[in-house]
Amino acid sequence: MAKKVLKVSYDYNLILIGIVTTLSDYRFCWFLNKHSGFDFIKSDDLILENPNGSDSFYTRYESESQPGEPHYILIANKGNPTHFLPEKKELDFLLVVKDAQQKNDFQTKLINKIRSTELIDAVLGIELSTLKSRDNFIML
Repeated sequence: MAKKVLKVSYDYNLILIGIVTTLSDYRFCWFLNKHSGFDFIKSDDLILENPNGSDSFYTRYESESQPGEPHYILIANKGNPTHFLPEKKELDFLLVVKDAQQKNDFQTKLINKIRSTELIDAVLGIELSTLKSRDNFIML
């Protein structure tokens, strides 16, 4: 009997920004809300199953948005016991923007907005197609 292989490709319509800071997750979220104009609220933790069968938990904050507006999700990269993006272990947080209209211009403005605030050590845009663990974003 011939073997059939199903190949699935996903169209990730999102912007990914990596952030490095020494602040804890709740303080960083409060700081972004106060100084950058976001409105993040705590959501249920993001749970991913590891290849060995155990679960990893990642803190998640979301900003409610109106239809047609970008939706912001802040995820702690350092979970228990692994990283959400293992190839980017140096990052503390990942800012995911869904449904952004003009990606490149929007991403640049958002990076500059976050970078201009104090207590943030580094901010960088991440191209999702370069990540091996990009399938982690399917659940968002």
